[in-house]
Amino acid sequence: SVLVDGNGEILATYRKLKLFDVELPEVTIKESDTIAPGDALPPVVDTPIGRVGLTICFDLRFPDLYQHLRRKGAEVVFAPS
Repeated sequence: SVLVDGNGEILATYRKLKLFDVELPEVTIKESDTIAPGDALPPVVDTPIGRVGLTICFDLRFPDLYQHLRRKGAEVVFAPS
């Protein structure tokens, strides 16, 4: 996830911590086969619309990440999925 300002400057980046790995009878999906998880908790950045936190996709299933963002002062969370 990348947060870019109106001038095209990168304000923050975040690499997802929680990879989507699932094995079902009809399909196996393992993100961990092709990508590595990030190594830092999601950032919170001051922007003109407020303090923005970043997550990604499967992170939506893990409330601890959102609790972290709230503790850091996030007022808005972007979660591209």
